[in-house]
Amino acid sequence: MAQVEGTIHIARRPEEIWSYMTQIEHIPEWAAYTHAVESISPGPLEIGSTFTTLQKLEDVEVRAPHRVAEFVLRTRLKLLVQRWTSGITTWLYEAVGTGTNITVTVDHETKEQEERVVQKELSFLKQILETGQAPGRKPWEEARESDRRLTSRVGGSIFVDRPVTEIWQYMVQVERIPEWAAGARGVVDITPGPHGVGSKFKTVFDLKLGEVRPPHVTTQFVPNQKWELNIVFPYTSDITWNLIPKDTGTDVAVTVEYHFGEREQQALEKELQFLKQVLETGLIPDSSLKGKS
Repeated sequence: MAQVEGTIHIARRPEEIWSYMTQIEHIPEWAAYTHAVESISPGPLEIGSTFTTLQKLEDVEVRAPHRVAEFVLRTRLKLLVQRWTSGITTWLYEAVGTGTNITVTVDHETKEQEERVVQKELSFLKQILETGQAPGRKPWEEARESDRRLTSRVGGSIFVDRPVTEIWQYMVQVERIPEWAAGARGVVDITPGPHGVGSKFKTVFDLKLGEVRPPHVTTQFVPNQKWELNIVFPYTSDITWNLIPKDTGTDVAVTVEYHFGEREQQALEKELQFLKQVLETGLIPDSSLKGKS
C-alpha cells in the first residue's frame, strides 16, 4: 500500500489548530511513536523549514528529517519526510460550522531501487560462495549511497554453483551477514545455541538517518530448503529465502514482503484521535509517548 489517508472533525477553528500544529515542539504530544523533535531551521515554520522527529519503533529509534514543501496559511501544510522510505505528508484544513475537518494523506514514493538492492545481495552471495572472495566494496557502503525506497513486494533469484548444503551452512551463520547483505555492517544480540525457529539477532545499519539495529526473528527454518525472517524497521517485513538444488549447484531465491500500509494507517488514525483530544480538551493522551514521559 503506497498511500494512507484519514479525516477527523475537531471542534476548534482552523486558525487555532494551525497555530498549535505549526509549533513543532507540540508534535510529540499527538504524533504516534514520536518522543522528541529537533529544530534545524531558525524562526517560525515556513516553506523550506526543516526539523527532525525522533521516533521509537519497537526498540529501534529512527530519526526522520522533515522539510516544509507547501505552507498555505490555515489551509494546507505539506511535508517531505525521509525515513527508510521517502514520503510526503499533506495536511488539509477545512472550516465546517464552528469547527474544522482535518484530512491527512501519507504517500510513499516507490521505485525500482529496492529490486536492484536485492539483486546486488544475490550477486554478492554468488561471488563469495563460488570464488571465496568478498566484494571489492563493502555491501553496507553500497547501500549507504543509495536512495532506498520501498515497494510492497520485491524478489529475485540467482544460480550459485555450489551444493545446497554449503550455501545453507554459510547463510545461517548470521554473524557473516554483513559480508553480503546490503546495508548491514554488523550483527549483535544473537540468540545463543543452534539457529532455529524463534532465534533472534539484530543487524546494524549505518544510514543517513543514523545507526539503527532492527530486530530479526526466524519464523520458519527448514534446513537446506527455506529460511524466513520477520523484521521490524520501521515497517514490518518478511524475508523468505528458498534454496532449490539444480544440476551441480543451487537456485537461491529471495522474496521480501513489506507490510507498511496497515501499520501506518493505524498510526495515522491514532494521531488524529490524539490531535482531537489535545485540541478539544487540552489533555495530552496518556498513551502518547509525551503523555508517558
